Amino acid sequence: MLAHSNSEFLEFVKLIDGDVLGAVFIIGTVGIFVSFIVLVVSIARTWNNIAVVRMNQRLIQELLQKGYSVDEIERLAYGGFAWRQRFRKLFRSAKSQFATYVNRNKYENQPMPPYKQSV
Repeated sequence: MLAHSNSEFLEFVKLIDGDVLGAVFIIGTVGIFVSFIVLVVSIARTWNNIAVVRMNQRLIQELLQKGYSVDEIERLAYGGFAWRQRFRKLFRSAKSQFATYVNRNKYENQPMPPYKQSV
């Protein structure tokens, strides 16, 4: 049965034009390589994220064993509340300044519209 289905497949391949078969082969090869690269990158990033999470958990456990409070651990491990507020303030300031800069220069290089002069 396997030999019969194999011969049918070979007959089907012989019926297909050589150019089409070559294009299908090239597209299939490129697709396999792209899929392989995406798979390798995904596995590497996942492995890296797991390593970072484990490192953070070990750091937190060590700090808890040394007697640090939860607030101190948050400040040491994640930058704390004060840094978060400073970054938010910085980004909001930059965003508002960029928005005013864009709106200020919006009409600078546009010509004046024509208007009808009254007599």
